[in-house]
Amino acid sequence: TILEIAWHGLHSWVIMYLYVWPLLILVIWLFRKHANVWFCSFVSAIYGLSFGALCSIVYIFIGGPYMAFTWWVTRPIGHLWLLMLAKIVVAAVLYVTIMWLTGARIMREAAGYLLHRKTSV
Repeated sequence: TILEIAWHGLHSWVIMYLYVWPLLILVIWLFRKHANVWFCSFVSAIYGLSFGALCSIVYIFIGGPYMAFTWWVTRPIGHLWLLMLAKIVVAAVLYVTIMWLTGARIMREAAGYLLHRKTSV
């Protein structure tokens, strides 16, 4: 990690790696008496599937649950422009959904303005 920081700089993934990989070591160490090839394969599979969720914990503290969910959902997208578009769409859908579910007054006012605005001459 130190060499990667020196080469790429300090980013949020450094914080992730400080708890994600030690967690895997801790799980294997706690179940070391059962650690045969099948158990380790099972733990690796579950760990691999939950890796995105584990890494998104950092983003909960940085930008809230919406940012964490958006990062987790759009993480597999490799194309930069599609990634940006997907993040915008997911964040917008989450924002509008939460505002609508909570009955926020500003949401009703904004929707009313956008749907009923009149052009002035």
